[in-house]
Amino acid sequence: MTTIGTWTDDSPHRAAFADVNGVRIHYLDWGGGGDPLVLVHGLGDSPHLFDDLAPLLTDRFRVVAYARRGHGDSDAPAAGPYDLATLVEDLRQLLDTLGFERTNLLGWSMGGNEITSFAGLYPERVAGLVYLDAGYELSDPTFLHELGPALGTVAAEASDLASLQAYRDWTRVSMFGETPWTSGLEAFVSSARTGRSRPG
Repeated sequence: MTTIGTWTDDSPHRAAFADVNGVRIHYLDWGGGGDPLVLVHGLGDSPHLFDDLAPLLTDRFRVVAYARRGHGDSDAPAAGPYDLATLVEDLRQLLDTLGFERTNLLGWSMGGNEITSFAGLYPERVAGLVYLDAGYELSDPTFLHELGPALGTVAAEASDLASLQAYRDWTRVSMFGETPWTSGLEAFVSSARTGRSRPG
């Protein structure tokens, strides 16, 4: 694969931090008109996963995505916790900080767990739910038993994390295949690699 030059974040968002639930959460705000839409990434991802999608939605929504604890530039407390209840509380406090009383939530992959749980606890705060590849039944012990080994087979190894180019190559083979490379994918790879090297 040809080496791609130094990445510059050219997605039209504002980056900021919010102190919620005892951690510092990093979020990206693309602005926009209309009701809030909060994008929740999957396990091992970052809010930059949405760099290509989010700008396409700002004509209808105020679009925000955040890095859950232990991901991207958000805090990654070594002692945790990282359970679903904690992640949902992080989301609730972030919405409070942003002044979003009622919002649309989009969950990608494992992000679907947080938005489902949040909607069950706070239905009055949810205008709509969108699931992208987020069909996990975590109440099924058989599924949970199989999930760990399955994740291990697709996890990056130390050599894949040795450099940005190595991680870029691994990501293309394991996730994106022949998808045309964009600045959004480069942002995702750059930020996800940093997050994967942190505790948590």
